[in-house]
Amino acid sequence: MIVFLDGPDGSGKSTLIARLDSALVTHERTVTHAPPLWTYLDELSAPEDFGPWVQTTPGIQIVKPRLWWRVG
Repeated sequence: MIVFLDGPDGSGKSTLIARLDSALVTHERTVTHAPPLWTYLDELSAPEDFGPWVQTTPGIQIVKPRLWWRVG
């Protein structure tokens, strides 16, 4: 499972990540955190460019080339 979280500063992303991490570990799931996806995309120069890009790009095109880190 791959989970992407997006939202403005202060919206609770870090809190949600911590709670999801805790719940998954409690259920004996392996959790791997990756740096923000936008940092891997040459066509984006800032985090605010990510939202519009994601909305116009098919999901598999976003994820597949970047699966060099395998999520357990």
